[in-house]
Amino acid sequence: MSISRSKRAFVVWSNTILCIVVAMVAVSPVSGITISGVLVATEVKPGGIVNHRVVVANEEAASTAQIAVVVASVAQGVDGTFVPSSDPGYPFSAAQYISIEKTAFKLGPGQTRELNVTIQIPRTIGNGGRYAILSVKCFNDTNAQYSITPAVNIPVLLTIAGSEIVNEGEINNLSIVEPVEGKPIEITLGFKNTGNHHYKIWGKTTISDSSDRILDTIFVNTSGNSILPLMTRHLKMTFVPSAPLLAGRYLIKSSVLLEDGTVLVEANGVFDIKEVFKPPPLPATITLHPLTAATLATDDERISVNFPSGVVVETANIGLMYFPAERMPPPPSGMQMASTLFRLEGVNGLLAREATICVKYSTADLSAARDDVSRLVLGRWDDTSGKWITVRTKLDRETSTLKAATNQLGIWAIMVRESGQFTLPGIYLAVVSGILLFFITAVFMYLRKKPVKAKSR
Repeated sequence: MSISRSKRAFVVWSNTILCIVVAMVAVSPVSGITISGVLVATEVKPGGIVNHRVVVANEEAASTAQIAVVVASVAQGVDGTFVPSSDPGYPFSAAQYISIEKTAFKLGPGQTRELNVTIQIPRTIGNGGRYAILSVKCFNDTNAQYSITPAVNIPVLLTIAGSEIVNEGEINNLSIVEPVEGKPIEITLGFKNTGNHHYKIWGKTTISDSSDRILDTIFVNTSGNSILPLMTRHLKMTFVPSAPLLAGRYLIKSSVLLEDGTVLVEANGVFDIKEVFKPPPLPATITLHPLTAATLATDDERISVNFPSGVVVETANIGLMYFPAERMPPPPSGMQMASTLFRLEGVNGLLAREATICVKYSTADLSAARDDVSRLVLGRWDDTSGKWITVRTKLDRETSTLKAATNQLGIWAIMVRESGQFTLPGIYLAVVSGILLFFITAVFMYLRKKPVKAKSR
């Protein structure tokens, strides 16, 4: 899939910004050594030069260390990890364009060394991206005995300005581990980047029975590194049925998407259940009856859902399970995921009446919001629109609880608003407060200027 110039610019900058968010200071496996400038992610022009600085520092209390820097081509593990490669045939390698002024030196206690990295771009470099690894290896210097330790790998991600960016891919594996009763069903999706540029992906898989009834929708949010051209990434998924599976054939439909929701590729698969499969129990379950109110709650009472009478028109079994972050769809613009993620299931479609969800935010949720609890809101994934919906949320500071009314179950998460972002009620409050302040000020000024008549005697 080739993209237009405007979209290409968006892809370049979004990938660059997302990469730069990676920590810019790394601590090496040798105690006391710190390295800054641990990412090179930029747009380059054919025939241009890129200069990058890496700073290696040794603490005052540390021992002398031997440092070696190696420029190599890059490979990528199926988990997304960047590693040096000895393969000289990688067509998207940038290793041959990179030079470093000093590749081996000793660093005594309290010493710092700046390494100037120069990247010379050929005029006929071509389209897409080019990639390499700067591998900083640290050796302990103790009684003249050097012991090698794992290296700090600095990825180099270059996007060629003005070139055609092609984002394409293929699913080269869709497999399922033989189901074992009482355990989640494990699914692996293998995806290969067949384009010419790096990008981030996420996955969506639906499980259906032979009558095309959807049993589950599984999301895989591959946080971390982008996938490089010609590299393969494995997306791991777990399927936990909400009810026993009868013997028969089940269908898998998987999609791999770009961050903006563009579908790159889809694939179908099947698996067979030979006898009734009993899934692992959910953390919390409840049976709802049409004429009875009930409360579903986890054992730790962090999450509870209050169902009024008449919320269902027929008996329904409702289940609640915590959700791993990697299975969540990517958060919407202006939001980030906190720590508390869960799914409610048992009723397809709308409830007859609204239920109340109560979620006690954790210290991890607060940490994600940088201790600003006002930034925490509840969000629900809407399967129909394929988007997150930010739900109107009430904050109870005394009980550390977020509350929301809803007539739909599904996937839920505590989310963190970006600083300075207002909710609709907040905007209304600000506008009303501004209007009241204006009128109060106007009345006060009017009364001050109004002449006072003298009383006649």
